[in-house]
Amino acid sequence: MDQIKAGMGRIQAGLALYPRKGKPEEIAGLALFLASDEPSFVNGIVVTADGG
Repeated sequence: MDQIKAGMGRIQAGLALYPRKGKPEEIAGLALFLASDEPSFVNGIVVTADGG
């Protein structure tokens, strides 16, 4: 099972536009912004934060 997980990780890394996995703190700024009162005019949008 560990070999399968390792293989899947390599496959996913090869498909990614950005050569590493994102860190939670890299998403935190976007999450904090969206949870605040600042984006009062933002609605009905999908925000993709995937490094690509």
